[in-house]
Amino acid sequence: MTSADNFTSSSTGNSTASQTSGATIESPFPSSFPMAREEPEPSEQVEEAFSDFLSSESPFPSIYELENPLERAGLVAPEMEEYVAFLNELYDQEFDDAISDLADEATEFYHGQFESEYGDPAGQKREAEFLLESHFEPVTHELEAFIEGLANELDQVDLEHTSIANIESLIDQYAPVFEGGLLKRMRNRAKRRIKRVIRKVKKKVKSVVKKVARGVKKGVKAVGRGIKKGAKAVGRGVKKAGKFIKRKLGKLLNRLKRLIKPLLKRVLKFALNRIPAQYRQLAKGLAKRLFGKEVEEFESFELEEETTQDISTIQNEFDEQVANLLFAEAEVDMDDAVASYEAEAKQPMAIDAVDSLDQARADFIQQVTALEEDEDPTPVVENFVPAVMAALKLGLRLIGRQRVVKFLAKLIAKLIRKFVGKKYAPLLSQAIVDVGLRLIGLEVTPEDEVNAAGAAVAATVEETVRQVAALPDYVLDSEELLEGFVLEAFEKAAAANLPPVLPESSYEKRPALRESSRTRGTWLMQPLRRRHKRYKKFSRVSEVTLTPEITRTVKTFCGVPLAGFLRDRLGLVPGRTLKARIHLYEAIPGTRLSEICQGETHVPGLGMSEARSQLHPLTPAAAGMLLGEAGLGREVSHKYLDHQPTTAVGQRFYYLEIPGAHPKMMPTEEGESIARRASDLNLTFDFPANQLRACLFLSEADAQAVAVRLRRNAPIGTVVALLHAVLAPKLKTALSGQFAGHVKIIHGTITPEYARGPALKLLPQGVNERLTRQVIDWLGLFLSNYLKQHAQDFVAATEAFADGVTLKVRLNHPPGFSTLSKALRGEPVSLYGFHFTDGMPEANIQVAAGFHRE
Repeated sequence: MTSADNFTSSSTGNSTASQTSGATIESPFPSSFPMAREEPEPSEQVEEAFSDFLSSESPFPSIYELENPLERAGLVAPEMEEYVAFLNELYDQEFDDAISDLADEATEFYHGQFESEYGDPAGQKREAEFLLESHFEPVTHELEAFIEGLANELDQVDLEHTSIANIESLIDQYAPVFEGGLLKRMRNRAKRRIKRVIRKVKKKVKSVVKKVARGVKKGVKAVGRGIKKGAKAVGRGVKKAGKFIKRKLGKLLNRLKRLIKPLLKRVLKFALNRIPAQYRQLAKGLAKRLFGKEVEEFESFELEEETTQDISTIQNEFDEQVANLLFAEAEVDMDDAVASYEAEAKQPMAIDAVDSLDQARADFIQQVTALEEDEDPTPVVENFVPAVMAALKLGLRLIGRQRVVKFLAKLIAKLIRKFVGKKYAPLLSQAIVDVGLRLIGLEVTPEDEVNAAGAAVAATVEETVRQVAALPDYVLDSEELLEGFVLEAFEKAAAANLPPVLPESSYEKRPALRESSRTRGTWLMQPLRRRHKRYKKFSRVSEVTLTPEITRTVKTFCGVPLAGFLRDRLGLVPGRTLKARIHLYEAIPGTRLSEICQGETHVPGLGMSEARSQLHPLTPAAAGMLLGEAGLGREVSHKYLDHQPTTAVGQRFYYLEIPGAHPKMMPTEEGESIARRASDLNLTFDFPANQLRACLFLSEADAQAVAVRLRRNAPIGTVVALLHAVLAPKLKTALSGQFAGHVKIIHGTITPEYARGPALKLLPQGVNERLTRQVIDWLGLFLSNYLKQHAQDFVAATEAFADGVTLKVRLNHPPGFSTLSKALRGEPVSLYGFHFTDGMPEANIQVAAGFHRE
């Protein structure tokens, strides 16, 4: 069908699962689904016959047998493609968000009860890991109980004759009990975070069960069609095929249950910044298995180091283990996979490079401020540089180049001579006081002033080393070239971290020696009095005027205009000029946005981890528009301008303190409050299903604006114009491939890291532009036809007890999809072969109250 009128619609609110209190229940699942008739176990002959079929034609082939992943020259083994496609299907952006929130909860618990300036940091974290595991034991218990209960319930369900929808409904009816133990005494916020993790794990388990159920139906039909020998035995095997695989599903789920505890251990280690270095990098491993060699395109697009390990690596590893269980043919393979995952989780916590840097920095500050006049600081610098290198991924390039390290340390020591020691440190301290040390909200002692001077020099050294570590090899291998680059790197680092101490004439001749000409301030390591530094803060808090023109132009994360954030998240009336105080921050090794917010307890609106959504990227464009000081902004790659909490070392952020403004909260049916969302768009390119799915979420303000026009029977063109204003820029941003998180590509040759959207960067620009225009046209046409016919459904959704409305669009058999799949596979495709306009896809649209991603 090519008509634009093939619609189905439903309007749903936020559904909630009931909670059970009181006595322990035997099973969290109702017994209301078709039960399999009791039949005798299949004979050994039947089981052997069916096992032979599974070995040859099973939809779940073993990945362990794929030593040579190339089926023939130029083609990837189809089994491996199915494995990778299933990994991409499993990935859930909200799972990353959920475990990030849980990690924040653990970090707050750690900072509040364990972290101390005294004692061994490694010992503190070992004790913290043990107590955190006990604290979050209820999470493990709930998830294990869910999987065990599901396995028992599915043992009574006839998978062959039970619909996928009924199986989904069975799983969805589980609700965590949350009774007794530590969990009962947790804060509501902690419970909310834990519930979210449980929901997301449940979603992954549902994907596994659906995959198996589809495989049962597919496998039984194949047996009936394809095997003629031993007809009697096979005939009995066909009848019992569902039960045979069902037992295998039970074993799979029992092993999947064993993955839960290691998963939680990884989250807690992430919270303590102690992820073992030997954890695998999934993307590179899969790329090698897919193509038989390392593929350069699957390496990082940009050469930048992150403040902490990317939280998505935890989900990627967990998904890999789930897929290994599903695709493993032999039980021994399942056991090996689970045992390996459990063993990695039990490994002792890695040496924390950030803790080592904290200690080395504290020693450096104490030593350089105590140097006598004309005493050589080289030994102090030589001791400090290795700790800086260890905390930076890019610093690994300098390890093994001892000649370069020694040369770098000696040169830096010469450059800092005029800022350290008993003679010069007090002068630098006074300069820091003059540019606002006391403006950060603390009473400052003379000792604080001296330490601030030493910390400023330490920050200068750290940034110089970071810039040098990113230099190309030909520079690192030539002292003559290296000297010039080190001098340039030091000047940039000094401009960022030292107050303006030179005569004004020097800055007039060389304006690059300072970041700002009008805003007198400097970046200070925070917390000021603690050894454990977690971020930098600019010493000056400026007053800014936010005009409508500025807020429409300045972009925050994911390319969203600041005006949209102010309206949707803070409830401010668009079009008004606002006054605000702007606080500036910078990430260092170990920084998480949640920790910046936790540390800023004296700033109205901050002080808790959830406030991280109130921080915005301080790019040169944003700094120029807001402050008139573009030099205070920092350029970073687009991967760090996404909504994910991963940040780059040196990345800068700002927070707007607006009098009377605070995040708008939405009450839920569970009696909790959640922050309102801004309008959003999420796309899924499902190539195995030949389907493009779009979830356009309209914020409460946008949804009500559309509803008002529909109620007034306004011309449909004015309604679609509102939708187009939201849809078009978000679609262009999502399909640019610059951001990860708004696109999900289910494809057999795209590894998970690149299936979040960056794989689209591999397409020729012209193809990407044509695809974007065509998807805008498809969605605009189908949505306009839908709203003409189902206006009341949309209006009803806006009246439901939920935040905003989601329009779910499913486009079946989009023209050009097969060619696009070949291009992503790496096959040679003519630029003229992308015929997105040849016909129309079939469309199915649903409207649902609240936010939905899939």
